[in-house]
Amino acid sequence: MNSDSLLSNTGLLFDEFKLDVVFCKPKIMPLKSMTLIKLEKLQKQIEEKLKMTENQDHENHSSNGTMDPNRKLDVDIWKASED
Repeated sequence: MNSDSLLSNTGLLFDEFKLDVVFCKPKIMPLKSMTLIKLEKLQKQIEEKLKMTENQDHENHSSNGTMDPNRKLDVDIWKASED
């Protein structure tokens, strides 16, 4: 900073200075919001429960012999993209 003092006839004192750029610390932002993390956790819990119920149904039907082993169960579950 340049701080040259100038005196005038009126007795007033002035300082001249040059403004410099001041850099601040960068703020760290989370990659995922807390809401998204909670939604993903809830989705995983639902998927685990669904798998458990499918396994139980499969065991129940296989013991009765009524379920076709070649039949697939179509489950529509929405997943958040992992971009």
